[in-house]
Amino acid sequence: MIFQSEEDEENLVPVGSEGLPTAISSLAGRELLLRNILDTKKDSYTDLQSYKVYVATWNVNGQSPGSICLRDWLIRTTEPPHIYAIGFQELDLSKEAFLFSDSPREKEWLNSVKRSLHPGAKYRKLELIRLVGMMLIIFVKDDIHKSIHHHSVVGEYVGTGLLGKMGNKGGVAVRFDLEETSICFVNCHLAAHVEEFQRRNQDYSQITSRLIFNTRNGPRHIRNHDQIFWFGDMNYRINPTALEAEKAKSLIKHGRYKEVLKFDQLRDQMREGKVFHGFTEGEISFRPTYKYDINSDNWDSSEKNRSPAWCDRVLWKGENISQIDYVSVGQYKLSDHKPVASLFEAKIKVMNHPKYRKVYEDALKWLDKEENKCLPQVLVEIPGSDLLPHSNRNEIHFGRVKFLETIRKSFVVRNIGQVFGPWALNQVFWIFVDSAVASIYMPKDTP
Repeated sequence: MIFQSEEDEENLVPVGSEGLPTAISSLAGRELLLRNILDTKKDSYTDLQSYKVYVATWNVNGQSPGSICLRDWLIRTTEPPHIYAIGFQELDLSKEAFLFSDSPREKEWLNSVKRSLHPGAKYRKLELIRLVGMMLIIFVKDDIHKSIHHHSVVGEYVGTGLLGKMGNKGGVAVRFDLEETSICFVNCHLAAHVEEFQRRNQDYSQITSRLIFNTRNGPRHIRNHDQIFWFGDMNYRINPTALEAEKAKSLIKHGRYKEVLKFDQLRDQMREGKVFHGFTEGEISFRPTYKYDINSDNWDSSEKNRSPAWCDRVLWKGENISQIDYVSVGQYKLSDHKPVASLFEAKIKVMNHPKYRKVYEDALKWLDKEENKCLPQVLVEIPGSDLLPHSNRNEIHFGRVKFLETIRKSFVVRNIGQVFGPWALNQVFWIFVDSAVASIYMPKDTP
């Protein structure tokens, strides 16, 4: 294999030098090492290809879509996106939704979404997963469907609500491999109430630790993906002790969003490193998405007089992702939340087959070389006077042996390889040895 440096060669295999002989000696271990080498060298045999990813989230407050058209929410460009990831929260607030897996709201909103996808392309539903009121639907363009490794498509969910387990809060997620890039979408609904920001932090931690995808290649957490898109009703509010509701409304009325966002709980918690480590959020240039009186654009007029807040957010993590826009769509009034959408350009690693074959062949050659190094090699040293002209140096010749005559021969078995060399001497009834089985020291360890 061609390496830029010795360090490059050492970094190929995430196994210590002591563990390499064990790993390489079995077929399963060899396959694992080969897979690790190819993963490590992936950048050398892949090219980047641009895909448009459309992420949308809406807390619908248990409402039915009725005859509403969702195109103003789901279509924002003339060019159709390659992937849609659409998340709902509070899809169904009925008691039955907690008790039964089926909900009529699921089909209603699914059909409404299907009717509102970009007309410039044909889409397939890749996956749908729902936990009580949280639902995530993934659609992909028909022409990229074949580029997805379908055994890699897995949906999972975690409830963090009542008793820390119920599905009124938590997260639903879908992961898959597109070409040579692993992608994960997470739709969440975190704990409510302005003072419960620490509980929201806890919900985030529970989702990241408990949500595990069982894939063909073993279990994977959310963090084990090249690109992650995390969105939903995160429920973080404006710190009420730092900015009163009426003052916040006045600033928002004059478009002074940045002054209000200085007191945003989510940004505070991210700055302190308590949630969403390594995630990015784009600039917010839209009105808060919560809380509105139903069927209006008026702020909460109830006795609670809740302060406006950007509860509904879209974050991302990973390389080769750039956000194109980040908006809220204010004309929808059936919920106390406004829907949010964000369009991304994601550069996906696509295999270059000639380059891959070269890397694969070089990896096999390297493994063969390492496997040969790991083969035990021993040398039997026999005094020269005892050798016959035709003898093999690993043969001990006793010459003519007479009945009841004792003949002794001494020899040295020396390890000349790079690993421990176990050895054994087959014993027959008329040959006696002091030690028939032993393990030879490495040369540097010889006492």
